[in-house]
Amino acid sequence: MKRRVFVSDVHMSTGNSFDWLSSNQAAMFAQFLDYVADGANGIDELILVGDMMDDWVCPVDMLPKRFSEIAAKQSAIIGKLRTISQTKTVTYVTGNHDITIAKDSVLDFGNGQYKNIVFQEYYDQDGILAQHGHQFGMYNAYDPKNALPMGHYISRLYVTKGGKGRWQDEVSSGIKDILEDIPNPFVNAPLSYLAKEAGIDDDHRIVKVDGGLITLGGVRQLYADLPERWIKSNGILGPIESALEETPAGLDSEAENTAKKFQKKLVIFGHTHLPKIQYISTWYHTPEGGTVVTNIAVYANTGSWCEDNAKYTYVVDDYDETQTKHTVSLMSWPGRTLFMEPALTI
Repeated sequence: MKRRVFVSDVHMSTGNSFDWLSSNQAAMFAQFLDYVADGANGIDELILVGDMMDDWVCPVDMLPKRFSEIAAKQSAIIGKLRTISQTKTVTYVTGNHDITIAKDSVLDFGNGQYKNIVFQEYYDQDGILAQHGHQFGMYNAYDPKNALPMGHYISRLYVTKGGKGRWQDEVSSGIKDILEDIPNPFVNAPLSYLAKEAGIDDDHRIVKVDGGLITLGGVRQLYADLPERWIKSNGILGPIESALEETPAGLDSEAENTAKKFQKKLVIFGHTHLPKIQYISTWYHTPEGGTVVTNIAVYANTGSWCEDNAKYTYVVDDYDETQTKHTVSLMSWPGRTLFMEPALTI
């Protein structure tokens, strides 16, 4: 039996008032890592499914935090990851809020202190595919032209105007009054709405992750062709409200598509901050008029650790290598009990 633990969306930063992760939540996560490190629990692997660190939640006038600064502030958590990596394999799957941090820290993680930590865009073993989940939304997917997704700047404008947490619901609702009067609304509507709320104009300079500067107008120019490029690559772009909201139901359908396309038994995402576990099924109608349903995979979402109402959830997969069977549990910390019953077997 091989036991894997999946967790995501901790959003570690340096303890500013606008950061998502509180000191109490950080302490809770550090306790969880002690549990993972305990050899008596039979855990073989730890998979971090993205957004473990954060350089998006930062006002536009501040330099986003680097790995070294976050590691110094969150030394308890980082030290426990170092300890775990000495005896277990740790896979860091990058998310959208830690795209630049993860890439910049590869050399630091590979210098011997973190013996077995591996950075990957996704985890793919034994019929499991784990991705953060941001890849399916235009505003948060990796942008091959600009590297940083446009969502980076949307997030920072949202923080600048005093918002905290995920911006999707407020922005998709707030832009409704300006959609008819603004050109290229997929790009300009969220930027204009948040810029007005924050009291800044197109000449306002934004500090980039590399320390350089770009104006808000420059951001508009960078991403002016984003909708056309997204349609060319993905073939569809629905209503702007749907694109902005990135609803959990949308990620549910992507999990189903992923399982069927790549013939996976277990698909794991984070990103939505909403824990979930459910079967992915196929069905057909019999000549007699009945319906036959077959469970072909399991979709689990790891939830988050940084929301005000966070449930501190994680996913455990017990894999029977002889029968190639997965038993998947959505668990609750600190109780170490099933968060959502029952455990699913596939």
